[in-house]
Amino acid sequence: MRPGLLFLVLSSPSACSTLRPTHTVAAFTLPSWTRTRRCGAHLLQRTGARQPACYAAEDGGCGCYESDNVLRRAPRLYHDDEPLMEGASVALDRAHGHYVTVVLRRKSGDAVRIFNAKDGEYLSRVSEGPRRGEVCLTVMGRLRSPAVDKSVLSLMFAPIRNKARQKTLLEKATELGVTHLHPILTQHGEHEAAYALKGMKATMVEAAEQCERLDDGPLLNSPASLEEVLKEWTEMHPSGPIFACIERQADGEKTVPLLHALEGLEGDAAAMRSCAVVVGPVGGWAAEEVRMLSEWGWAVRCVSLGRLVLRVETAAMAAVSIVNAWREARAPTEQNRYTEG
Repeated sequence: MRPGLLFLVLSSPSACSTLRPTHTVAAFTLPSWTRTRRCGAHLLQRTGARQPACYAAEDGGCGCYESDNVLRRAPRLYHDDEPLMEGASVALDRAHGHYVTVVLRRKSGDAVRIFNAKDGEYLSRVSEGPRRGEVCLTVMGRLRSPAVDKSVLSLMFAPIRNKARQKTLLEKATELGVTHLHPILTQHGEHEAAYALKGMKATMVEAAEQCERLDDGPLLNSPASLEEVLKEWTEMHPSGPIFACIERQADGEKTVPLLHALEGLEGDAAAMRSCAVVVGPVGGWAAEEVRMLSEWGWAVRCVSLGRLVLRVETAAMAAVSIVNAWREARAPTEQNRYTEG
């Protein structure tokens, strides 16, 4: 026998027939597997996994997504140029085709999740188009239905001149689930930066693809003065509170911590459906603006994010995160899962 070779001898010819396929990932095995109808997750397993077939639990549920995170590793691509439906072939433009094949290094037959807010999210496979160099996505099956959550979380902020910091604010606001962005023109703010926000839409789309949102990011409103933004909000959401983050009051009075202000809304269904956060400019609020916020009425609550003075993007992320955590703690929802559409 030559050194370095290992021969495996089976004691009986029937030993192979007793082996049963299992779904094993990272030392974790889901028991009791039987064949089931093909859903989006199973289509991905059949086309992309090493195993020849995918098995689902005997109770009828599909465990592929939770067991091995195959779908989570498939890149996502936002597409709203045409309706998404099972069996459709979506032709990508040159930019998106380059992104899929060169940046993401997807080859023919590889899985890509394609989505939009109207149609939901679908599993698709990369394929070649009829024209030379054209990249298409063949839609296989639905993974997520369109979102039914109608809650509103608006961020009113003074734009930042520094493009890198402004990009960070838009990116993190998208990842944290902000639904509306309201640029405000303040006395100490950078007005020129407010009109450069539309050129950063791609940043929000990329963040939406990464964080598993179904839309292409928050709705970006036109820049307006603080008074105009507050009036518009109170008209559209008469019962929705506005939390204005102020580092210090003009008269030296301490502001209430944001979490304490939220706890005061315990049981308020309107606050669960819609609320807004306001953060000031790089140079801080002017005395007139602080007075306006303090005297606006019950809708505006002046709050604090701590004893330290935060940058605009830091304050925005901190405030939105606190509101999200408070909402989730009082209205827990089932975690988004990929199910057959």
